[in-house]
Amino acid sequence: MNTYKLIKLTVEKVSGINDLSLHDRKRYVADCRIVYFGLSCLYKKQAYHGTECSLAINRDHSTGLNNIAQFNNLCGTEKFKANQVYKKCRIILDPILLYKSKEIQDEINFEVEKIKYLEGILEEEKQELEILHLRKASKMEVTYETA
Repeated sequence: MNTYKLIKLTVEKVSGINDLSLHDRKRYVADCRIVYFGLSCLYKKQAYHGTECSLAINRDHSTGLNNIAQFNNLCGTEKFKANQVYKKCRIILDPILLYKSKEIQDEINFEVEKIKYLEGILEEEKQELEILHLRKASKMEVTYETA
């Protein structure tokens, strides 16, 4: 299942809203849409989210970007009517979506360690090359002096 669809379904089930994509301007529904965009931003971790997550609920990219900004400003405040929806969705989605991220992070950490190891070997090789170069240069000086 698409990540955005999973987030949308979770927000709908937790909030009791039938469809986030309907054009309903009630405060609670609008705040639940903001939760959807905030969670999409959190779990996808891409530089630009506006287009993809907006398409899942039939909105344009500017609505998505605006809702992400609204989420960052409102979440956790008393004015925000969907704080409980956000907390419950995180409880449900974290094990599902962050588990994948944990695997990816483990792979990245492994690759970083491998790079550090290879850089250490490269540094040793550079030092050996420098020593060989100095030995060769010193032998050449000796032969010039004897000639």
